[in-house]
Parts: sequence; C-alpha cells; structure tokens
Amino acid sequence: MKRIYITLIAMCVSIGIMTTRANTTETPEYLIDVKEAIANNDIETAYTLILDDIATYPKDGDARFLYAFILTQRDETALAIDNYKMADKLTKDKNRRSVINYSMAICFLTLGDTTSCISHLDKAEKLTPKDIDIYNLRGNIYSSLGEYEKAEKDFFTALTIDKDSYKTFGNLGDMYFDMEEYEKALEYYNYMIKLDPSDENVLYSRALCYYNLGQYLYSLDDCITVLANGDFSFHASMIILAISEKDFELATSKLDVVSKADPSNTLWKNMLGSLYYDRNDYEQAIAHWKEGLAYEPSAQLASDIAECYLLLYEYDMANEYIDYAIAIDSTNNEYILNKANILMSIGEVEQAKNLLHGNLENDSTDLNSRYFLSEIYRMTGENELCLNEMNILIENLPNNRALYERRGRAYRAMGNEEAAKQDFETVLAMTEEPDETYAFCLQHLGQSEKAIETMLQLKGDAAGETDYYNIACLYAMSNDVENALKYLRLSLENGYKNFYYLKTDSDFNNIRESEGYKALINEFCNE
Repeated sequence: MKRIYITLIAMCVSIGIMTTRANTTETPEYLIDVKEAIANNDIETAYTLILDDIATYPKDGDARFLYAFILTQRDETALAIDNYKMADKLTKDKNRRSVINYSMAICFLTLGDTTSCISHLDKAEKLTPKDIDIYNLRGNIYSSLGEYEKAEKDFFTALTIDKDSYKTFGNLGDMYFDMEEYEKALEYYNYMIKLDPSDENVLYSRALCYYNLGQYLYSLDDCITVLANGDFSFHASMIILAISEKDFELATSKLDVVSKADPSNTLWKNMLGSLYYDRNDYEQAIAHWKEGLAYEPSAQLASDIAECYLLLYEYDMANEYIDYAIAIDSTNNEYILNKANILMSIGEVEQAKNLLHGNLENDSTDLNSRYFLSEIYRMTGENELCLNEMNILIENLPNNRALYERRGRAYRAMGNEEAAKQDFETVLAMTEEPDETYAFCLQHLGQSEKAIETMLQLKGDAAGETDYYNIACLYAMSNDVENALKYLRLSLENGYKNFYYLKTDSDFNNIRESEGYKALINEFCNE
C-alpha cells in the first residue's frame, strides 16, 4: 500500500506562506486599503484598488508586487510572473526581493515549470539564506522529481535553522516513504507525533510505514486511533483490510478487544463485520453487524445484513432486514434494488419489476436498477425490452464487456444472429485476461471446448457453488448432459439455492427435459 500523496501540497502550503507575507511586509500608506481587502479575501475589490495605485505609482515595487499577488488569486499566472519580474527590478530590499522570487517560484510551480521554480528559489536563498520556507519548498520539489540527495540536503539545512521544524520532519518522512526507506520515514513521523500526538495524517502515514515493514500490530494501533477520530477513517480502514488479508486472526482479534472495551461504539463492530464479509463468512458478518444495529439503528447496516442473508439464501430474513432498511430510508434506490433482488429470488417477478420501475422514475441514471431490470426481462423472455435497457447501459458504460455478452444473448433470442455474433466478438476483442464473460462468449460463438477449458482453468481447485453452476451452464449449452448434471449437482451440494433462477435459466434449456435434471430439481429444489 502507498501513502496518500496530495498533489502539489508543497505549493498549497507555500501559497499560504505567500499570502501571509503579502499581508505582513511593511506597507506604504496608500496600499493599506489593498492589503485590507486581501486580508478579507475580497480579491475583486483589491484588484480594483491596485489598478488605481499602479496607474499612480508605476515605479513602485510594493504596488507591483501586490498587483502580481492579486493576479495569482485571479488565476492570471503568466501576467503575475511578468509583474513579479518588474517588482524584482524595482525593489532594492533583500527581504522583499526574496519574497518576490519565492512568489515567482510558486507561479512557475503552478505552471509545472519546476526548472524555473527552482531557479527563483535559488535566487531567494541567496537573498535570505536563513529562510526555512525556501529549503522546505525546494526540497519538496527535488523530492517529487526523484532527486532525493538534493532534497535531503535542503531538508537538513532547514533543520539547522529550526531543529524542531514540524513541517521539515514531515517532508523528510514523506521523502523517505517515497524512497521506500520506511525505517527512516518512521524516525521523522515519530518526531512529529511527539510534537502533536493528534495529527491523524501523520498517524496514517506511520501506520502505512508499519504495514510496509510487516509490523502489523503497530499499524493496527495507529489505524484504530485514526478511526476513532474520523478524518482519515476510510484510508485507515483500507489498511486494516489489507492487514486482514495478511493476518486475519490478528486483525479481528485486535478489533474484537477494542470493541469489547468500547461496546457502545458501533464502528468496531461494523469494521469486524466488513472483514468477515470480505472473507465470505456471512454468518459472522451478520453477527457483528447485528450487534452494531442493536446500539444504533442504521439503514445501511440493515441493508448489508439483508444482502448477507440473501447470499446465504435465507430469503425470509433477507426480506425482514431490507424492510427494516427501507422503513428508515424509503428514498434510497439501493435499498429498493436489494428488495427487488430478494423478490426476484423467490419468484415475485412483477413486484420486483414495479420496484425497479419506481427507482428509474425517481432516477433515470440509476444504472444498477436498469441492469437488474434488463436481467429480469431476459429471464422472462421479454427480449425487446431487455435490448432497450441494454442499449442504454452500453451507451453509458461502453467498456463493460459483460453488457455486450448480455445484449448478444438478447439479439440471439430475437433471431438477430449477426448482431449477436458481433457483440460476442466484441467481448473477445476487449478481453485482456480470460474470465467467465470471456468463456461464455467463446461458448456463444461455438467454441465449446475452449470455453469449458477456460472456465475450468479459471476456477481450478477453488471452485465454489456459483463456479460449478457456471461450468454446468457451459456443458448444458454444449448438449453434454452428463457433465452438465455432474457440475449442477456439485453446485447444489455446495449450497446453491437460487432455485427460481435455476428453473428459469435458459442456459439449461437443452437438458431441462432430461430425467437427470428433473431428478436434481426434485431432490434439491422441492424441499
């Protein structure tokens, strides 16, 4: 994992410094009103006033400097640079000239001209060699260019000016992080945390260092601190998720300890539920999310629990929790879509359609609802309606290969073989790494052996209920009844229970009247 890198953060900080300097240098009386307008962030008033001052005092370096600064705030960077150059020529005082050159450096940085930026920082350094901001900015630029030795020299020079510079510690930590020298990065992040233990950005960066060093327990400690405060909670949760992939027991046991110590904070229970969900352990996910729900009603949490029950084929419980979610927030299309999915799974097709139509009436850009509606149309043989929805989806998501496969099926069902073939071939042309969609398109194009070989290679020994189901589909479409029934049985024995979908899936049309298929349906689907 990598630390968050905020683009041009050095520039943003430096603009703040530049603004401060523009407002604190000794000012002629006639420019006071301009500075007051700048201080009040009233740039347009400042602009109007400075134009009058420039006309009256065209040779005044201070007026020219403020004019250039105001132009930067109006995003007129090139014109600002011209006026900074004029201000530099009109100004004798070294400190003021240093500010002018520093400000020009910022302008060049915004234009992406790092060479000119560094050149003006060099001039500023000669004018005021004890100005720490110059070294920090130039060091950041060298670091971003990968010139780490020069960056390191600038940062260490900054520390000779202020040995406890928080900003410089951060710059060094970030530079060493980018160099993947995590031990050195930790050293400087630790200095920062001693100065400010509450800085979540630094805690997050340190957590990433610990993660990259394989010190997962320390990383978890920092992530938990960040999560408790909130600002970087998403990013901290991503680290915890990554740690759980390396050491699931450590991540869950640590969160469990924290959750028991702080039982009213649903954050830890929700996080535990998410970790178990990502491992497909839906029962444990449900258990933790229910604990969170008991402390704090949450539509999203109830919807997540409903999804878990749906994946476990426990439709009554799924219905109960999705209704709970909708009762809290009946305007959320996602919850309505989940309700439609549950209804579809138990064969309540018309109710599912009505809910999805309602979603699309509320928001015609809801592509998830549109896709699910197209799937219902495909399963119920309403191919023209399916095609209409697919055309809208592909118009919005032209790089989604699965949509072309689905539209190809609709074309074929309507007898338009040429259009179907074109869609299936489009999928093959777009595929970089073979997957289920690729395998099905091979099958649609008559390449049965290659399709089945591809699917078997994809799944290998890790096949689960849905994988066996898809393999059974390919064999059934190839009229290989024996193997189709073999893999369909494996799917059912491993827990597949979406019986409505199975009974209506056109992929099994070739074997639906076979005695073996009927026997499987009687054995598993009519319990």
